[in-house]
Amino acid sequence: DMSIQNSLEQVQTSLAQLPTYGTREVLFVVSALSSCDPGNVHTAIAAAKNANIRVSVVSVAAELHVCRRMTEETGGLFGVSQSQHHLEELVMAHVPPPPLNEEATKASLVEMGFPQKRPLDKGSFFSGRGGEYVCPRCASRVEELPSQCSVCSLTLVSSPHLARSYHHLFPVAPFEELDDATELKATNCFACNLKFNGNGEGGNDDAPSVCPRCKNTYCFQCDVFIHEQLHNCPGCEIDKAKGIYNKHSA
Repeated sequence: DMSIQNSLEQVQTSLAQLPTYGTREVLFVVSALSSCDPGNVHTAIAAAKNANIRVSVVSVAAELHVCRRMTEETGGLFGVSQSQHHLEELVMAHVPPPPLNEEATKASLVEMGFPQKRPLDKGSFFSGRGGEYVCPRCASRVEELPSQCSVCSLTLVSSPHLARSYHHLFPVAPFEELDDATELKATNCFACNLKFNGNGEGGNDDAPSVCPRCKNTYCFQCDVFIHEQLHNCPGCEIDKAKGIYNKHSA
């Protein structure tokens, strides 16, 4: 039989070594209708909450009260699949990392290196199996990224990996759609310079939207491109370069 208490205790043991800048989360895919625990399962749930472990559950049978409460206590998600296609949607929804709570996470510096890719010269000396990436600290070779240098234990990543992780953790806030044409103050899209019509619609026949932070107006196509491809608001990035947000925070 399934035991939620034993599973949570095993999860805490496995995730205890994660650094403070990492996120602790676990996904339960259950089909049981009960939990056979050797002790108080609510004590294990409280311990997982204190360890900042985010527990989510996808049930393929029915909703369990203890699973629902476990997700609510730890800030996770709970879902019951209604079909095979729905099960795939529920599971795949947990693939992107959840947004990082900036207030609950303490800022800390992580030492890492960005190795260069260099072909292995014929007759060169190296330890281990070698590789095409060279550690910037000790010049030893590694096979793939991201990884940890086997000699100096430096965390090695590539800039695209780091950028993708940042975009998932700090997504662009949803833009506010302007339903009323009288609320439209800008005449052109801030990104593509598309001119809006007097009825509040652009050339793509979609209502414009406004960034809640920088208050700039974008057309629908730029809105989609910013949130799905660019992952950065142009107006907010310009304000950061000008130091506007730093002045406000000071």
